[in-house]
Amino acid sequence: MVKYSIELKQRVIQDYLSGKGGSTYLAKLHNVGSSSQVRRWIRNYRAEGLPTAHSKVNKNYSMELKENAVQCYLTTDLTYEAVARKFEITNFTLLASWVNHFKIYGEVPISKKRGRRKKLESIASAMTQNPNDSQRIKE
Repeated sequence: MVKYSIELKQRVIQDYLSGKGGSTYLAKLHNVGSSSQVRRWIRNYRAEGLPTAHSKVNKNYSMELKENAVQCYLTTDLTYEAVARKFEITNFTLLASWVNHFKIYGEVPISKKRGRRKKLESIASAMTQNPNDSQRIKE
């Protein structure tokens, strides 16, 4: 995924608002990957204002928020983008994956565990540290 500078986003938005061209023309002019990206920037601008240096990445969402967002999408006529904006979810495709998971498994996905997995030897040695445990294992 290509990251675009805030200055570029602001320049593209200002060009669009001043009538210098449509999303397709401005995407080509400013070497943006696609016109849909430009349209997304315009929608976000209209909803939230100019993009800032504040980054919204690497958020951890609670199970309650996930459940509420999924139920809101399923029970209303709102789009993924509208629900994501309402619940301050950084990327609407994340909400779409939660909804798909809910439709398949009947529950929202739990957060994935991060970090390195423990080796089986270290788990086994930790279990036999207590002498009472090793006695019970022999029995």
